[in-house]
Amino acid sequence: MVVLLILSLAVAASYLAFSAGRSGIPVSISATHYAHPAHKWLFPAAMGVTALTLYPAWISVSHEPTEGLAFGACASLLFVAASPCFREDLEGKVHYTSAAVCCFCAVLWQICEGLWDVTLWCGVIGLMLILKDRRNWCWWMECAVLASVYLNLFRLI
Repeated sequence: MVVLLILSLAVAASYLAFSAGRSGIPVSISATHYAHPAHKWLFPAAMGVTALTLYPAWISVSHEPTEGLAFGACASLLFVAASPCFREDLEGKVHYTSAAVCCFCAVLWQICEGLWDVTLWCGVIGLMLILKDRRNWCWWMECAVLASVYLNLFRLI
């Protein structure tokens, strides 16, 4: 499980670093799909691999009542990956709904598992970054949620 968790983190962090380094901090993680017009496959691939490699590790440390939240977060991330063109009408509705469900399930899982301390600190750091860079608030919020999930999973494994 540790290998899959490390692989998931490596894929997510590499993609985010590549995107931010190439185009600057985007408005959101999803906006990176449009930032790489020659590589439209990159966002769906990165998010899909991230979700698929994260799921087994996440389920292995979840207690039975919260397994559904871990599944919901990973399944929603797969829907985000499958609907990268969020500026289009139908695909946008799927994308935005899936992204919201993913974040909601991830944060709720952490709270239900009693991991509120790391979640809270990542939220505070995210809020400070948002206040410093309000234009990219969604990027910082998404990164804070991702960071808290990975930190808590490494803490439990």
